[in-house]
Amino acid sequence: MWAQANWRFVVLLATAIASFSLYAVDEGAAFFLEGRGAVARLAGGQVEVSAERFPCGKCHGLDGLGSREGGTIMPPITWNRLSKATGERPAYDEYTVVDAVVNGVGVSGQPLSDLMPRYSASPALLDALTDYLRLLDVIQTVGITARSIAIEPPSDEERRKGFKAAVEMFNRQGGAYGRTISIVQQSQALTRADDVLEALDQRLQSTVRKALLSTIREDGWSSVDIPGKSASPALLYELNQSGLDMVPGADAVMLLEETEMQVLHSRSVYTPFAVAGPILRELIAEGVEVNLVGVGEQAVRWAVRNRSSSEAADGYLAGLLLQDALLASGRTLTRAALDRQLDSLDLDSRAFVTRSN
Repeated sequence: MWAQANWRFVVLLATAIASFSLYAVDEGAAFFLEGRGAVARLAGGQVEVSAERFPCGKCHGLDGLGSREGGTIMPPITWNRLSKATGERPAYDEYTVVDAVVNGVGVSGQPLSDLMPRYSASPALLDALTDYLRLLDVIQTVGITARSIAIEPPSDEERRKGFKAAVEMFNRQGGAYGRTISIVQQSQALTRADDVLEALDQRLQSTVRKALLSTIREDGWSSVDIPGKSASPALLYELNQSGLDMVPGADAVMLLEETEMQVLHSRSVYTPFAVAGPILRELIAEGVEVNLVGVGEQAVRWAVRNRSSSEAADGYLAGLLLQDALLASGRTLTRAALDRQLDSLDLDSRAFVTRSN
């Protein structure tokens, strides 16, 4: 998950705020998020496996707010929740939390569900885990206030230009649940736009390829040329699944990288906006029939209208996708909630085709 990859800088900030040992909290975060340094005991302790297969956050959520799977409820385990008594149990403290983690015994002395692994870990690592649980609420809400959501913009200048334009539009429309986006540096941010783009990159590429192949097939072609592109097994498989053959010299061209202009004359070209962007006017001036495929038509139209680059369009798209995920996350926003919504974005429905003729 994209948010998990950057937890260390948030841990650093939260540790500074709360005056915990950075080393201890870092180790506790690694245990909670990745199961690092511990052994998980399953089936009443009869089976031992690496805790990396069963980290705490996998079931209780990266934000510690719990989750539900079918009829099984995984309770919240942030310190604010554990340290308060409820109508069903007394409050947990450091010792009863460790007893629950190691022995599967609840604060009232009752056995916890067998679905929860019991963990073997050093005393120092268990202490680090409790320190991390104390910081979860802070970590998951860094950069969030009642009125704003702090985001670090893309590091690339062109992408930053597009991202800021999308953010300005979002803020003019009222933001998400009364919060607008503020542009800040990494240490103050809920997340980074670069991380959003990196995490979604493979899915965006896959969406564009599927849309290209689908459009070529719908236009009645049975074969396609792919200039300069080697026939990788993955590409051949996608072509086969789409009912297309790769034939050099075919009248339909799937352009996935820049090539000589004369190769494209008198042919139907299907290409991603990111590839055609720098040469689009030249292609049209040469009379090439261009079928432009992209994700996020609003971002591409903004780039064309403002004579901006494909990189700027990428930044604008990152802003749009981030906004959709923020709105879907609801009023109770956390890093993990945003992570889940970004992972579940429907990119296929955002694919579009624009034709030059």
